[in-house]
Amino acid sequence: MRERMIDSEKGNYSKTQIGRRRGTLATVDYPYPTNFLTPLPGWPVKKACEPFINAKTTEELALALYNGLNLYYNYNNLKYLCLWGDDCISPPYSLGNNGDGWYWQTCTEMFQPLCARGPPFDPFDKWCPYLNEDKFNDCNQSYYNVGYTKELFRPTWIFNNYGIEYPTATNIIFSNGKLDPWSGGGWRQTTTNVGSLYSYVVEDSAHHYDLRGEHPLDTQSIKELRNKEKYIPYFH
Repeated sequence: MRERMIDSEKGNYSKTQIGRRRGTLATVDYPYPTNFLTPLPGWPVKKACEPFINAKTTEELALALYNGLNLYYNYNNLKYLCLWGDDCISPPYSLGNNGDGWYWQTCTEMFQPLCARGPPFDPFDKWCPYLNEDKFNDCNQSYYNVGYTKELFRPTWIFNNYGIEYPTATNIIFSNGKLDPWSGGGWRQTTTNVGSLYSYVVEDSAHHYDLRGEHPLDTQSIKELRNKEKYIPYFH
């Protein structure tokens, strides 16, 4: 952090970022080291949870939380952790060189009405139910200074353009991973098929794991799924 935490606004923002980092770790919970979003070890969720195993006191729990954050922000030992401050590069949506690109898209046409139910259902802070009004207020606060308006807020754009069911589609494999916090947005929540549309749900897979390159530490379930997917070019 580049500034002192002197008010509740900064405290709430830091809490939000901590929650988001936990979700991000779950998204990239691959069995081998990666640098997709940031350098991380294999199975980073397990690594981030290890400091909590023997933590009992408030101080020990706070230190365990710090160590988990440090895994995300400082696994490569750059000694730099910045959650807020005028000179921070915002990490939440840093995909490519434009950190705001993905978040802007989720505020205009790529809505994901997902939310965390919290314990005992999941390990994240409870923020269900998802409300479009809350999403708009968040987007407006972030982008009002660059011309964001209510007209740009289109929560049904995907459904209007692509639909929800695909009665005329054929020969498609939809894959999903149970470790992925985004899995709730999958076409189906079980391994099944409707005609030649196939849904494969993999228990130990994180975000688009099957689409990543081959690795010696790949899980057996991903190898089996890829053996099915490789026949896609031969569908007729």
